[in-house]
Amino acid sequence: MSEDKLTRNISISIFLISLASEIAWAVENQFYNDFLSETLIGLGQTEIVPLAIALLVNITTIVGTIATIIIGSYSDVLGKRKPLLLYGIILWAITTALFPISALFSFLGFGVVIFTAILFDSIMTFFGATTRNAGLNAYVTDITTLKTRPKAMGIVQITLLVSFLIVYGALGLLVDFIGYYVFFIIIGLLVGIIGLLGVKN
Repeated sequence: MSEDKLTRNISISIFLISLASEIAWAVENQFYNDFLSETLIGLGQTEIVPLAIALLVNITTIVGTIATIIIGSYSDVLGKRKPLLLYGIILWAITTALFPISALFSFLGFGVVIFTAILFDSIMTFFGATTRNAGLNAYVTDITTLKTRPKAMGIVQITLLVSFLIVYGALGLLVDFIGYYVFFIIIGLLVGIIGLLGVKN
């Protein structure tokens, strides 16, 4: 690799992996909360929504932080990033698609719905932190030089904006028409396909 230029394959790989990651995070940050809120309101538990959302956000943030530190350190010792990205993307996509299953436990009470939603989101966040925070950041560092790294990180930042256009500008408009279950399945497939293309590239 040239010391002054990112290769085409590396640029595409970074773009696709980062885009898949940002799409998943955008959905988790917005639509997980919306889905849980609407589920609880449907159960007549409007007053519990703020507490449920606060618990969801705080607990998953802790999980993501711990996962980043532990898995990031482990990948440094292992010295291999691709397996981390490969399996992380696959499991991240699957857990993203499965999140709405938490609402299926509503017959057991709203407490179970909150617990399962936090559990599923925490699992998803673990794989997300593994892939994006621990895996991709280290991968970019490994395959770039001090001269090419700013461009690589610029590509990563661009994917944040692109993911907003995809999630909020396009797919988000479909929720009212296709429902949350189909929506999350589509997002899971999108994350998996884009991410795996990036890892393969």
